Parts: sequence; C-alpha cells; structure tokens
Amino acid sequence: MGQVIVRRPGTMRAQKQVFATAPQGLIELLTAHLPTSLTILRRLQFAARSKPSPTGRVLFVADQNLTFDKAAPSFPSKFTVMYSDFSVSTETQMFLYSTLEDKPPMTYTAEDRAVYEEQFLAIVDELIRLRNEFDPEGTCPTAMLLGSVHADVCSILEKTGRVFPRPTGLYDKWLFRVEDLPRAESPLPQGMHWGHASYSDCEIVVSRTDIPRTAATLSKLQSSLIKLDDGTPIAWAFLGN
Repeated sequence: MGQVIVRRPGTMRAQKQVFATAPQGLIELLTAHLPTSLTILRRLQFAARSKPSPTGRVLFVADQNLTFDKAAPSFPSKFTVMYSDFSVSTETQMFLYSTLEDKPPMTYTAEDRAVYEEQFLAIVDELIRLRNEFDPEGTCPTAMLLGSVHADVCSILEKTGRVFPRPTGLYDKWLFRVEDLPRAESPLPQGMHWGHASYSDCEIVVSRTDIPRTAATLSKLQSSLIKLDDGTPIAWAFLGN
C-alpha cells in the first residue's frame, strides 16, 4: 500500500491510499453505500476472485485515511474509489465511485464540488504516476477507458481537460429491486424461447452493440437471451462483473 499527501492552493488536504487488492474494510465501506456503489463493488469482488493483474490497482482518496483498526475504525463520509487496470487495452480499464453519487442529481453544493474536485484531481495525478511506473518507455496508449461514470462525476472530471465522452454519447443505467419487479406470467410468443449465450451469440451481441466488450469477456458472464427457434438471439441481458 502506498500513501501520498496532496495539497493544492486554497483546497483541503486529500489523502491517497493505493492497494494492489481491495482490503476487506473497503469492501465493507462500499457495501454500506449500496446501491450507488454497486458497479465498483462488483468489480472489486470479481478482481478478488480472479488471478491478480500485475497492473491492477485500487485508489482511495478522502480527507482522512481509511483505517482498519477494529477498536477505532475510520470511515470518511466523503471519498472516491477507483479501480484501474493498465493491462486491459480493448475494454473498460477504469471504474470509479464517489460518495457524490449518493446525492440527488445536480444537488451538490459549492463546498461539495471543491471537495470532490480535489479528490478527482488526486485520482488523475495518481493514474499518471502509475502509468509512468508501469510503462516507463511510453509504449502504451495515453488514453484509458473509464466506464459507468456518473453524470455529476463526469461533469467535474471533464473540467480537468483530461476526460472526454465517447462519440456514441451517454448511456442510461437503471437500478431495480428484484422483489419489486412484476413476474412474467405470459409465455413468450410462439417461435421464441429462453436460452443462455453461446460464444457465437456473444459475437452477434458485440457486432450489434456499441459496448467496449469482447465476445470472450461476454461469454464468461451470466446471461439470459430470447432466441428464435432457429437459434438466432433477438434480445439479451448479461450480469456484469
């Protein structure tokens, strides 16, 4: 774990902690911020179950350190977490969660903005340092793909001049409580049936959807598809990691 103190003129002190894998205390902290922390929490849990990436890092930024002393735990109220992996070049390389996302959209104050702007700048500074550490020859692309970013977070990040939206535009994200969903009582129309995605199905999904995923990645995820009787997939859903 590494730690750096960053101070910018006229701002508060942001403290950075860098981990090769997410400590259990961080997992518990993110769990307390569900459902808005779901994306980063799932990604960290998946990384913990997989073979460690030599260039995967978890970045934690807050106005105080995250401590794991059970007698006196320290849980900051405003913080930012990022998972980055420089070895993944064709898919999403970074996932970010900030407690700014817990607020209703566009309701943060000027004080909130100052706090989170400093945290985001500290994240960017650390990413630059890590890239130089992992790629001292400068052979890797200079841009990385940040996925599933919240609109309020993006609006602040874009002002750094280092974050640019994809030309395909924005995507919506919806959170559903499973227990509140209506049951599908009606059967599928004649000529259709439920199924799971084969590798060839995943190739079709990738070819028809503008998402930064490969068929190999999609084939590892849990899936549910509606197919025609000839096996052609016409609707699909994947449970991301």
